[in-house]
Amino acid sequence: KLIVRGDRRAPYHDDILKHTQRELADLDCKVEPLGGGSICHTSARSMVVTGSSSRYGQAEHSKAAELIQRYFPFHDEITSSSDEGSQYITQS
Repeated sequence: KLIVRGDRRAPYHDDILKHTQRELADLDCKVEPLGGGSICHTSARSMVVTGSSSRYGQAEHSKAAELIQRYFPFHDEITSSSDEGSQYITQS
């Protein structure tokens, strides 16, 4: 199962990972990082997923954007940006 997490209080991807591992420990889930990046609100109804983690590398931003769109359907546009270019997911 894929999880996309972010927390303004956690300055590093490793902090978010450790917090998530503690949260899911009772469920006997193994949590592994698949990469990192940033989720930025570009307006009230739009976000961009971009960047990478110096420790874990770049996540698949297009997959992260798809999950964000699924759980935040009120956003009109989710943009994922990577070295290969940009992908736009718009709410229809």
